[in-house]
Amino acid sequence: MRQRYEPLPTSAARQAGAGHPDRAGAPRMRQNEPVRLYLVRHGQTVFNALGRTQGWSDSPLTDVGRATAARVGANLVGLGEAPSFDAAYAADMVRHGETAALLLGAMADGVPLERTAGLRETGFGGYEGMKVKALWRRMDEHLRDRGDARKVFELSLRERIDLFRDSNPSPEHEAEGYAAASTRLLGVAAGIGSAHADAERVLAVSSGMAILVLLDALGIAEPPRFLENGSVTILERDGDRWTAVEVGSTRFADGA
Repeated sequence: MRQRYEPLPTSAARQAGAGHPDRAGAPRMRQNEPVRLYLVRHGQTVFNALGRTQGWSDSPLTDVGRATAARVGANLVGLGEAPSFDAAYAADMVRHGETAALLLGAMADGVPLERTAGLRETGFGGYEGMKVKALWRRMDEHLRDRGDARKVFELSLRERIDLFRDSNPSPEHEAEGYAAASTRLLGVAAGIGSAHADAERVLAVSSGMAILVLLDALGIAEPPRFLENGSVTILERDGDRWTAVEVGSTRFADGA
């Protein structure tokens, strides 16, 4: 049975429509102004360093990943992009929470961090823990077996996500198709937009494929093939319309 995801934690949902205090405690009044959503891919993990697939599995950040997360936070401030956040979210896994905590700590931003399973990576089922190169070979074999001459990276993002589900080597461990993943992530984005309509900046720490699926589902940018650890994707919401400001930027992780 598929796990159901709440679009946002209930504590955030209760704040919908309410004024959000600034650091001095006065209410923010930014009605009818766009809110920026900063989607950050988590820092490098042990599984990333080993070349293994994660998905709904988890592993902690490496020293490189922790340094990247802190550098992103410091540079969001230092490069004048985001002195602080009005709200902060992270997926419910160790790598996401650790990235968010280090990023916010480097900013000296005391905003409370909300955790939500809705920001998780797409689920890869029986592929989780497998070497990434072996995964791509297996998916290419599945394509050949069904008479498709294309390689996996010649597929659209939607087709690739569905191929994880359709070629799942361990069906008892459910893999997530595009429809399920996009519905989940669109729900989170809509919930954040509604709950923080009067905010200026909101942080959301997620995973690479999940961010790509959201971009594709919103139809606001041509998703790149890959997002680097610590990359920042900035979306802007004005009313019910989302636009992309930056996609997969590494300038905050690189400090340039």
